[in-house]
Amino acid sequence: MDKVIELLSNKLVDCYINHGFIDETKKNVYRYGTTVAVQSIINVVSTLIIGLAFGLFFENLCFFLVFRLIRKYSGGLHSEKFVICFSFSVILNTLFLVAYKLFIIYPNFIFIIPTELVSCIIIVLLSPITNTNKKISNKEFMVYKIVVALICAIVFSCSMILICQNNILVYSFCMAVLLDGIFVVLGYLKSL
Repeated sequence: MDKVIELLSNKLVDCYINHGFIDETKKNVYRYGTTVAVQSIINVVSTLIIGLAFGLFFENLCFFLVFRLIRKYSGGLHSEKFVICFSFSVILNTLFLVAYKLFIIYPNFIFIIPTELVSCIIIVLLSPITNTNKKISNKEFMVYKIVVALICAIVFSCSMILICQNNILVYSFCMAVLLDGIFVVLGYLKSL
């Protein structure tokens, strides 16, 4: 899959160059950007399709958005190959939706508050986790830490509101934060 995406990105960039949209001297930059864009599109489309297949489109969309928003600023464990990342994304997304279906049948909000609170604290304390592909400066480090703390506070506040309304959408928020927390811990342990 990585080779197919690379081939597609190269073809697209060559097409941009042939039509005069970009300068050939910046080919590598555009190739990288196009590869990232294609990978992102594949992730988003697959997530939406999986949500539709389970009949939980909105719930899955909320999970995906919260997860991606926190992950953007928290960092954490990353795979070197897209095919591995994509496979884990599909598996984890499917497991989330199966668990969500169970929570609909047996709703229990008791574990939500401590699980999400502990996950938020871990994310804020350990974030951002950098990797070899994404180095950040000291200033960016502090900005990311503040942003991830604000995001976690907002998500946790939204979860509390949803719990007060007995809205099971809170599971999307909690499980996204929990998964982000796990990736942050794994990324932190890998960096030691």
